[in-house]
Amino acid sequence: MYLIQREEPYGADIARIGLSWANSRVSQRLRARGLPEDLYLRFAAHLLGLRAGRRQALRGISPNKTWAIVAADAELADAE
Repeated sequence: MYLIQREEPYGADIARIGLSWANSRVSQRLRARGLPEDLYLRFAAHLLGLRAGRRQALRGISPNKTWAIVAADAELADAE
């Protein structure tokens, strides 16, 4: 559960700094592991590619490994 402190429009600028912007326990943990700020944007691109049949599902892989795979994928780094 989250308590809304303020509203702001979500756009590309925020997507590029998604981990800092979210400021959740999960995003803080991912940042502490040195994963890129735009990780959520990369994950969204992965899901869109999965839906379009261009990417493979990452099922059966631990969440930590999944985040690392998404973070390291150069194709997803250019997604916007």
